[in-house]
Amino acid sequence: MRRSGEDLSTPRDISFSVAFPNQTAADEFASYFRQFGDEVFVNRSGADKMPWDVTIVNYMLPSHHHISKFQTLLGSIAAALGGQSNGWDCFHHSPWTNSQPA
Repeated sequence: MRRSGEDLSTPRDISFSVAFPNQTAADEFASYFRQFGDEVFVNRSGADKMPWDVTIVNYMLPSHHHISKFQTLLGSIAAALGGQSNGWDCFHHSPWTNSQPA
């Protein structure tokens, strides 16, 4: 992200994916993070061993420290339910400009 010229001092939404073997575990995991106000989505992924995917959107600084810390938290809670962390994603961040056409 830094190489593409993004300002990493600006917080943004980061999406984290966590895979689960069944819907019950995915729903329980999702409920835990909803209580903190995170956006949470539960979807059937179609994968053989881990067919349920939970996406958690967390607003944070896009730093290695913050992302790694949150991903470790997700992984430890997911493991207790038979799930596993499945990566993260961040859309390109463009600063909002309020320019008027000439």
